[in-house]
Amino acid sequence: MRLLIGFILCFVVLLCKPSSFFQNQDNEKLATNFELIDTNQNYFRFYEDTESKSLVVLFFGYSHCPDICLTTLTKFSRLIESFSEEDLQKIQFVYVSIDPKNDDPLTLKKYMMEFSKKIIALTGDAAEIKKIVNDYQLVLLDNPKFGKVKGEGKILHSTNIYLIQKNHKIAKSLPHQIGLETLKEEVLETLEHQ
Repeated sequence: MRLLIGFILCFVVLLCKPSSFFQNQDNEKLATNFELIDTNQNYFRFYEDTESKSLVVLFFGYSHCPDICLTTLTKFSRLIESFSEEDLQKIQFVYVSIDPKNDDPLTLKKYMMEFSKKIIALTGDAAEIKKIVNDYQLVLLDNPKFGKVKGEGKILHSTNIYLIQKNHKIAKSLPHQIGLETLKEEVLETLEHQ
């Protein structure tokens, strides 16, 4: 009897586990919606504030990241410089901090001064960020000391770059190591297939 009860409980837990992405009727992965704060302390509603764009390039990181986030945002800045103004009207670059302990809007604003002004950086409270982390099934390995002293420690985290189409479909999930020219090709190809 105990074995049966244990089996039923495990089954219920699996059913209730949140999935990474919503899926539409064609079984396509959809980016989940969220509401966060930008560097000017304005609310940013992901679906609503990107609806005029054909493509969103989304990346998750944190301002004290010593390597991957810095190089990825630098890559985004160079990519933005390489696009025509016409293409830039169709694309929104979004950077979401996964470190609400240290990344308040002012900290992010100072950090983002090194990069293109066309990248929107977002933060929020711990509960909002946790929900996004769960929705996108991001892997975070947090140093236990992280957050006790500003900028201390390192968060190992998922580093994929998401290309999200106008219908919220996640068209591609690309590795952060992708070369600049290849990333540009992927973005332009995704734009063409809207």
